[in-house]
Amino acid sequence: MISRTNATSRPGTSQVGQVRSPAEWDLNTTIAKNFDIGGGRKLQVRADLFSALNKINWGTPVTATHSSEFGRLTSASVGGSRALQVGARLTF
Repeated sequence: MISRTNATSRPGTSQVGQVRSPAEWDLNTTIAKNFDIGGGRKLQVRADLFSALNKINWGTPVTATHSSEFGRLTSASVGGSRALQVGARLTF
């Protein structure tokens, strides 16, 4: 025989901040080359790459114990699409 009580449901002993999200990865990088072109003039050519990994960063797991999604990672962010910027700078 199964007995029922009117006791309040207690989901556990976890505390605030005990559930952590997966690590987030983002990589921005620059490659540059300086050229001395004489007469006190310099040329810098550079390429900047933003969000080089183009990796999905998963959100926090669902912590609501009454949810059917409990413990699942249901949100994600890309942090922007991959972008390349090329430039040159002449100093005289």
